[in-house]
Order: sequence, then C-alpha cells, then structure tokens
Amino acid sequence: MIFKPGALRLFFSTAALYRTVQATCEGVLVINAVAPEIPDMSQQHRPYKPEVGRISYSLDSAGNLQLTSTTPTFTCGPITNFVSSNGTSVPPAKESKGHKVSQDPVQSVGAQLHCSQQPEAVGTDLMSPWQTITFYGSLFLQIEMKDNKCAKPAELVLDYSRCSYNATTNNGRLGSAIPCSWSTA
Repeated sequence: MIFKPGALRLFFSTAALYRTVQATCEGVLVINAVAPEIPDMSQQHRPYKPEVGRISYSLDSAGNLQLTSTTPTFTCGPITNFVSSNGTSVPPAKESKGHKVSQDPVQSVGAQLHCSQQPEAVGTDLMSPWQTITFYGSLFLQIEMKDNKCAKPAELVLDYSRCSYNATTNNGRLGSAIPCSWSTA
C-alpha cells in the first residue's frame, strides 16, 4: 500500500490531534464543611468539620469538564458557571543565549455547581442542641492543565464558594441558612 505524502501528513496530524484530545487531568476532591459555632469535643473543641462528599473531576485538553459527586448522600446539580482561559507561560530560568524561549500552553478552567448533603444525625461529641444537620451551597472549582498534564490538582476557590446549613433539634426547632464554610482534605 502506497500513501501519498499529503495523506500521510493528514494521518499523522490526525493521530497527534487524537492523542492531544485524550490528555486528561482527573482526580477526586474531598469536600468538608466547617461549622465554626459548633464545638466538637472529640477534636479538642475545634469547630465541627465533617466530610460531606467527594467530587470526581475530569478535564481534557479540549476543555471538556466533568464534575460528579461520588458520594450517594451528597448530590450536585449541573455546572452553573463555566469559565475557561487559554494562555502561555514562560518556563522558569531557562537560558536563551540568543535562542527563542518557547512558551508553554496553559489552560485554566473554573466551574461552579450547587451541592447538598442529605440530613445527617449529629453525634454526641458535639456541643450543640441540633439533632440533624444538612449542609448545602455552591462550590467553585479551578483546574489547570499545562503541556496536556495537570499543572495542579483541582482546588476549591473559597472566594466564589458559599456554604450554609439547616438544622433541627429533637423538639422540632428549626435553624435555616446558618453560615458555614467549605474546605478540602
């Protein structure tokens, strides 16, 4: 079988494009909620900070992002805000000696989604009148790829993330929209 040079070039550029699109940055982010006004006696009276869920992420070099809760009791809706930017970065401390220094492509993606936890029974180690707590709010995650690899794992951007919780006592008293904060493990 004989290939024409143009067909061979097309084949190799298609193969390179396919390989590039297949590059992914993926992992799992563990999400904790922090309720500063509820002391946890088992943690030397530090604020109550339970793990509420895990979110798996996958970003390919074409900019396709998937965010999925992998915890059955922590549900997340679709991505509500999506921000993507492409740029370049100069590799640090490379001697140019008259040569042109190449710039590495960088892709940064941010996405926001709303998540909520199913009601959770409050343990006896907490100094609180609450019987159940439900954490909910928006999470804004940022992921960067450089040279078709993860430049850094996904991170939670606290400035754009909001956390609240609802709670009930054993005699039916309700507390709603009580501020809290998110953190990652």
